[in-house]
Amino acid sequence: MNLRETVLYAIPRGTTDRAREVLLLTNCNADMIETCKGLAARDGFHSFRTATIDLTRPPDFAATVNLGRVATVTDAQLDAVTEAQDAADCGGL
Repeated sequence: MNLRETVLYAIPRGTTDRAREVLLLTNCNADMIETCKGLAARDGFHSFRTATIDLTRPPDFAATVNLGRVATVTDAQLDAVTEAQDAADCGGL
């Protein structure tokens, strides 16, 4: 069993949103990645990204979600957003 895995991601045609990234290939080597990139590019995928998953170490979820940083929203900020949404829903009336 290989405890290090390389994966290939890309963004599909019609979007630039990284949240819509698609997993294209897993358990791959450099040749497979280049072949897949060429085929996927013809289908409109772009912004390719590779990642190596190291299964020899447990994941560090605290670093992933950055628990040391907390964002707060004041009541005034929340009221302003709510008012803007209400105005948009009513066509600005």
